[in-house]
Order: sequence, then C-alpha cells, then structure tokens
Amino acid sequence: RRPPEMTRDDPRRSSRVFAAAAALGRSHTRRRFASGLSQVQYSCGHRCHAKCARESLSRGCPGPELTFSHLGCPLCGAAGELPLQNPALAAAAERWVALWEATRRCGRAQLRAAPAEERAKVEPGGEYDGRPVEYALATYTFFECAECADIFCGGAR
Repeated sequence: RRPPEMTRDDPRRSSRVFAAAAALGRSHTRRRFASGLSQVQYSCGHRCHAKCARESLSRGCPGPELTFSHLGCPLCGAAGELPLQNPALAAAAERWVALWEATRRCGRAQLRAAPAEERAKVEPGGEYDGRPVEYALATYTFFECAECADIFCGGAR
C-alpha cells in the first residue's frame, strides 16, 4: 500500500517499487543492487538508492509547513533518526539538519510558553512522556520565514 501523499506519477514511486521488490527477494532486483548502485539503509532496515534519497531531500517538504516527512523511509514512512544521519547523504541533508535543529529549539520554546496542562503531556506518565519535540511537532505548525530564514511557530494545528 502506498502512503496517501504519493501519487501514481510521483518520482519516488519507482524507488518504492524497486525497494519493495528487493524486500521480496526478486533476483533481478538483487542483481541491480549488487551491481554497484549506491544505496542507503534507513533505521527501519529498508534500503533505497542514494540518488533517490538525495532527490527526496532536494525536493523538500511538500508545502510551506516544515513537516520533515520527506526525511523518513520512502517505503514505510518510518521517521527513524532525525536529523537524517547517513554519510552518503551528508551534503544533501545539511540544510535539513539545520532546519530540524532550529525547529526543535522553536518547539521547545513554544512548549515552555504553553499552559501547564499542555506541558504535563511531556512529563513522566504523560501522553508524550519525555518527547517534547515530538509533541511540539504534532501540536504546532512551523514555518521558515521567507525574509530572514528563521523558524517560527504558526500556531496550533
């Protein structure tokens, strides 16, 4: 099954199909991966062509909101480690690593200013126990200013 954001003409589709075939053990796919094509492995265990992963990074977010969904596995959508830590993608990921760090700082600041009942959700035993950045990304929208390139919170979702 394809994630809802992927369409039939999405350029990532061929990589997803290729990687899915590799996961199923199709011999022609194994030969192509073994033939020296550069590949990256995500923390979920799936593999993708390094070129396809770099293209996904260069395309960026699907809209103006910083979502970081394009940093996840193209097969299962698993976010894995954010920011993306893969030597083969270091140059392409550099901008997204910086944006991720800035968004984390902005999310933590937004959470510090939030009412006590919201902050309680990231306390031990809360819904987002010890995961304040995950809570902030799920609760607020973040954008990059077109004028100064700073990250700002656009408010609650």
